[in-house]
Amino acid sequence: MAAAPQERRAAPDTSSFVLRYKPGREVPEIVSRGEAAPAQVARVNSSLAVFDGHVFDTESLAAISGADPATDAAELILRAYFELGSEVVGRIDGVFALVLWDARSDSLLAARDPLGHHPLFYAKGRDEAWYFSDSIVALVRTEAVSPALNRPALAESLVNYHLDPGETYFEEVRRIPAGRLLTASQGGLTTSRYWDPAPSEAEVQWVTEAELPQFPELMEQAVDRALSVGRPSIFLSGGIDSVAIAAFAADETRSAGTQPPIALSLVFPDPNFHEEPIQRLVAGELGMPQTILPFAEAERPDGLVLGALHTTATWPTPLVNIWHPLYTRLALEGREQGAKTFLTGAGGDEWLSVSPRWSADCMRHLRLRELNHFWLTYRRSYKVQKWPMLRNLLWKYGAKVVLQDAARGVSSRFAPNFLADVRRRRLRERMDPWLAPDPAFARQLEDRAAAFTQARHSQGAYLSDVIPYFENVVVAMEREEAYERGRRLGLEPFMPFWDPGVVDFLVRTPPSLLHTGHRSKGILRMRLADRFPEAGFRDQKKVLITEFSTRVLTEQIPHAWEVYGGAPILTSSGIVDGQKLESAIYTSLERLQGRGVHGGSDALEFSELAHKLWSVLNLEAWMRQWTDGEGRG
Repeated sequence: MAAAPQERRAAPDTSSFVLRYKPGREVPEIVSRGEAAPAQVARVNSSLAVFDGHVFDTESLAAISGADPATDAAELILRAYFELGSEVVGRIDGVFALVLWDARSDSLLAARDPLGHHPLFYAKGRDEAWYFSDSIVALVRTEAVSPALNRPALAESLVNYHLDPGETYFEEVRRIPAGRLLTASQGGLTTSRYWDPAPSEAEVQWVTEAELPQFPELMEQAVDRALSVGRPSIFLSGGIDSVAIAAFAADETRSAGTQPPIALSLVFPDPNFHEEPIQRLVAGELGMPQTILPFAEAERPDGLVLGALHTTATWPTPLVNIWHPLYTRLALEGREQGAKTFLTGAGGDEWLSVSPRWSADCMRHLRLRELNHFWLTYRRSYKVQKWPMLRNLLWKYGAKVVLQDAARGVSSRFAPNFLADVRRRRLRERMDPWLAPDPAFARQLEDRAAAFTQARHSQGAYLSDVIPYFENVVVAMEREEAYERGRRLGLEPFMPFWDPGVVDFLVRTPPSLLHTGHRSKGILRMRLADRFPEAGFRDQKKVLITEFSTRVLTEQIPHAWEVYGGAPILTSSGIVDGQKLESAIYTSLERLQGRGVHGGSDALEFSELAHKLWSVLNLEAWMRQWTDGEGRG
């Protein structure tokens, strides 16, 4: 085995501000402001506001206090705060990080935008002061803040078991979750949700068929917000989500008489995932200049895996998306052509698709007609086997969920310890023999799992599946990863499907309307099918790149494992047993290489196995920048 790389790269500090606040009538201090793009700072009546991001409707915000709309956003918000108090946060139409100190009450408010496009973190320092920043790196490099790594959270990430949405991979650093307001004062910290499209205890105001024409209007508004920042580039695949974004953006720029979006397309060498004809057709019909980059050209010379590990070794958190280096290369192509932003179709799968657990709600309320509609949609929209899919809808995602919910309700009232034991057992079942070798550490992980309860919506399983999109660590890290890439490249990332207006509408749209025409994403699919009749969107079925990604990982991980010398930092940190892990790595690779990927049920199993191997290396590479070689932060 080759020796482990000794160089220690480090994530750059790309923060726009770090603010220190110690309750007790001390004026907050701005410890640092970013050199390239510092945050706005406003002081009015001895109070203070620090703001970074964009406000898209300054006139409405200015009207609250009668201020000039041309005033900096930080001052507009601070003046509006004097009129509305903390409610002002919900009135900011934009993407932002905000920290506001009220001198009158010596209290501080901190919030990020409703869907968390702009990051915001905080930490308790050794000096008993609170530190706030839009950068994890800036916080852990602040002298008063401990850089100690969060071993339990790191271990849980290796079994994809993320719990607290505010937790990060550093012990002292926490994120402010999207749509939440944090209040700090001498009395401590409190958090509350200031934005929620479907409150759990409230009756959902479902969208009606007559209201469906509002959807394209909301999409246009979301795209317009991105266009207000500058000329866009678009990651254009051949799927419904990115094609829709491209169409809306092309129409809006044409109406405004501005330069068309720049189409950036990645072509994968997979015959089952051949999107180039659709990519070219769409870009041509929309009049978009297009850059098409084959996978082999976008990939680093030493391969996708080592390229991604090189990136993760200089990133604030481990990469969520292994394809990150490829799309960074695409974004650079757009920047060279004059793009100021990059748009993606991210969020389309989350908000336009319907969780299979909708079948549980149908069965619970005996809505058999809707259940049949759901089954027909799956048959026509996905490459699935007819009868196994029906069995899953009726039992796995249907009756079984109904019974589990009933049992959970009874247990929570009469045997709460039973549910905690179930959560312990489920975590143990997911843990590999090489994970958490110290029994005390393993028990700590089990205790964390036992104490965690997933929030559930009062109106059923379907809306309960929406909650994790707001309260999930991985979802938050995906948004933060996109923002960090944009910040480093000098490009603003925008994801119109993650626009608050769009999300509010789609969350409240019944599945039968989302599935117009018995097709997944029918609410959008039929519009695209009419516009691009030769693209085949009407009958297009979802194609995953699972087999190709598994093949690439299987081919490249052995060399990456040798280059990195295994996982010495994970081992010395006590997160894994190094000998057992190495044995498991080679056993898994032999299995992947020997059996290959043949589709069907094996494809998912092999994909998960390959991804676990990547996750180990990803975490090892990331931890090396934060440790001393002995696993200590």
